[in-house]
Amino acid sequence: AGRPQVRDGGWNLIDVKFHAGASMANWGVLLVQAGDRGEFRNENDPELHNFLLDFAGMCEKCGITNVRTAPPRVATANVPSAREDSGNRDGAINNIRTAYESNFRQKPSFLLVLLSGFDTNIYHAIKKLMDITLGVHTVHMLLSKARTGRQDQYFANVALKVNSKLGGVNHVLDAGSMGWLKAKPTMVMGIDVTHPSPKSMLGTPSIAAVVASTDDTFAQFP
Repeated sequence: AGRPQVRDGGWNLIDVKFHAGASMANWGVLLVQAGDRGEFRNENDPELHNFLLDFAGMCEKCGITNVRTAPPRVATANVPSAREDSGNRDGAINNIRTAYESNFRQKPSFLLVLLSGFDTNIYHAIKKLMDITLGVHTVHMLLSKARTGRQDQYFANVALKVNSKLGGVNHVLDAGSMGWLKAKPTMVMGIDVTHPSPKSMLGTPSIAAVVASTDDTFAQFP
């Protein structure tokens, strides 16, 4: 609901609600601790409490419903650095898996993962662990960005991901523009191929992926 602020090819979600807000009653928070500057001290850090209150407030403002303002929070033991760990970050991912499985008896609807720094291998390892092995939705925040600058805009962008992962509808085209898609039962498909970059691990393959819409608003592509 509402109109986004469009400027210079970008648009701002402030004061705009999602078309259909999902329920955010059962989410959790995982702090990946690496001893870096900018991360929270632990899961009981008062600054973390205020940070999550602000994020939950933005989600609610965007139209997400049943927002739990004090979700369960878990911090990992300090993960080993890239110098101390294997290329696949096996030591780090073991710490992360132990922290999750020891503390989350009930699977959350999604897990907010707070990273102090961006490590491509850790990020990919968490996604593989949660998506494939444990079947848990994850949304990541990079604290060096989330705790500085335009925090409201950063939180609004993350809320877009949260609402979509929980089954909500972020936005739709107007009825006139959607008419030709709804004239008959329609599935929209997306196909892409990603190739390894020069900085990728040796042997990284090209990956092809196909997704397809599963709803009549063309918002869900699991």
